Amino acid sequence: MRNIIYSALSILLILSIFSCTTTSPIYLERLPKTGETTNNGIVEFKEPKFKKDPTTLGKSFNPAAMVTGILTEIAGGISLYSMTKDKKSGSTYIGEGLVLLGMCIVLTFLIFIPFSGPKEHNIDVKKGDEKKWVYQLNKYLLSTSVILTKTKADKETIESIFLVPTSSERTYNFSNLDDVRKFWAAFPKSRFADSLIRLSLKNLDRQYLPEMIDIIKDDIPTEHIKYHYLRTGTNFDDYISAFLLYPEIKAEAEKKCAEAASNIKDYKTYLRVFPDGASVKSIRQKIENEKK
Repeated sequence: MRNIIYSALSILLILSIFSCTTTSPIYLERLPKTGETTNNGIVEFKEPKFKKDPTTLGKSFNPAAMVTGILTEIAGGISLYSMTKDKKSGSTYIGEGLVLLGMCIVLTFLIFIPFSGPKEHNIDVKKGDEKKWVYQLNKYLLSTSVILTKTKADKETIESIFLVPTSSERTYNFSNLDDVRKFWAAFPKSRFADSLIRLSLKNLDRQYLPEMIDIIKDDIPTEHIKYHYLRTGTNFDDYISAFLLYPEIKAEAEKKCAEAASNIKDYKTYLRVFPDGASVKSIRQKIENEKK
């Protein structure tokens, strides 16, 4: 009876080997496409997944299971017959024969019902598995890139993987707010951040400067960015809004507002915002002269 149990366990062990699978990285789209270049050399892989494939042994699982099941059934039947044929065995051998046949049947069901053979399918990349995915894609990228991720609404499934070249830290160019976010995520506390921001400031759209200041204000000086925000304004309302955001630029903001004020509405706003402003009389005089 012990030999029977050992044989059954051996069969299950062999079949588990046949069911082996491997995983490989796949993605829906690569931006930029192979051969193209992008700002700062950043590459995005959209919808990364692990593709789970059966190995060569795994693909032969179903035939192996069928043959093993059939042979096991035959062996069980022969053993039952030989055991029950021995007249001296009595009910003991009959019982053992029935147990053997029952084990053979159960083993066959274990093979065909829960383990119908490995199937090819795709698995979402979860937060924390991005390094494994990149390693399988190209292990050398782990030493030459900083890995950033964008997750889906569940905050666990990765929607995109970004590879930021480590070499770009010294030469990074900021052309939009997304560039700022990626740099600060990839290179927090970078000693090159301040100089790079100063070089790229003229390329950044004015409307995004306040949000950029919020991102970087704890790491580098931002006073020059606030003044740039004020000076790139084009009208009275722009200058007022700049001062309301950054009261520390009051002196220059007041001067800009005085120069841009052109009507009674501007005059009243100036009085409200700068009640002790030095240009009250000059603004009033300018408006009166324009009426003449």
